[in-house]
Amino acid sequence: MLFSVERVRAQAAEWEAELQRKWREETLRMAEEKEKSYEEHERQLLAKMEEDRKNQQLEDERMLSMKLQTMLESKLRDLCSCNTQASLDHHQALLTQLFQDLEKKIASGIYTGCQQFLNDQEEQLEKYQRAPGKGLKTHVFLEAALDVRQHPCKSLYPSKHLLV
Repeated sequence: MLFSVERVRAQAAEWEAELQRKWREETLRMAEEKEKSYEEHERQLLAKMEEDRKNQQLEDERMLSMKLQTMLESKLRDLCSCNTQASLDHHQALLTQLFQDLEKKIASGIYTGCQQFLNDQEEQLEKYQRAPGKGLKTHVFLEAALDVRQHPCKSLYPSKHLLV
């Protein structure tokens, strides 16, 4: 019986040693899997962070581009407005200068007929067309100026002559 007890003890010791070896192997395998899992998780987090950083950079660039575009459009509107006002001032000064003589002649009553006025007006319009630095909207300013000025031929003659 001694033999069988020692044999059982030896077999139990082998089983215990085998269980401990399997337990160590399983623990090592689980630790390796856990390490791989952590590494994979870390890799995924780093990839996600890199993707988020790139997306944020693209968003920042898009926002900056939009802000710059808005600023440029605002500056362009300001420049166009200033240019339009300067052009308007230039055209008004030029037209006032050219038509000042006509207005003086009308006020003094020099014109005895409408044709004489129209000839003088045409001469002033030709001078206006030849004047430098008027830009592209010359016709717009000229039409506006002529619309504002009332045609003086109606005032050259008393109203009783218009009825004849």
